Amino acid sequence: MFICIGNQKKRLELFYLVLFAILFKFSSLIWGFAIYFVLWHSIPSIINQIKFSNGSCFVSNFIAYCPVAGVYWLVSLVEMALLYFTFKEEQLFNTLFFSFLAAITFPHTLVITRMFRGKKENKIKIKINVHKKTVHQRRTVF
Repeated sequence: MFICIGNQKKRLELFYLVLFAILFKFSSLIWGFAIYFVLWHSIPSIINQIKFSNGSCFVSNFIAYCPVAGVYWLVSLVEMALLYFTFKEEQLFNTLFFSFLAAITFPHTLVITRMFRGKKENKIKIKINVHKKTVHQRRTVF
């Protein structure tokens, strides 16, 4: 039977696939995308940003993160509301909505890319420093 996959990660992926199928079957495209975006993109991204900024993701770090990020969230929500109330009766709204998403996604992508690049460079520096210490310790022992 295909349910007996054996690997926990594969079972989780299968669960997500079924969940997405149900989500997109019974909701509109916009609502399905919004739910997917918040649960599977935004929340993990926020956790990664908090870990990057503070080293760990505790409630206190989340509370410190919210006022800083909240300014950007508020500006985005106000702009989205203005677009909606200005163009809600027109076919143009969908075009403007996805253009708006693209406009806020581009700077977000640059910031996240720089964040992960810095994280990768720090890991490499840490590995090099650990290796140097290990080599130095071996020399002093002999």
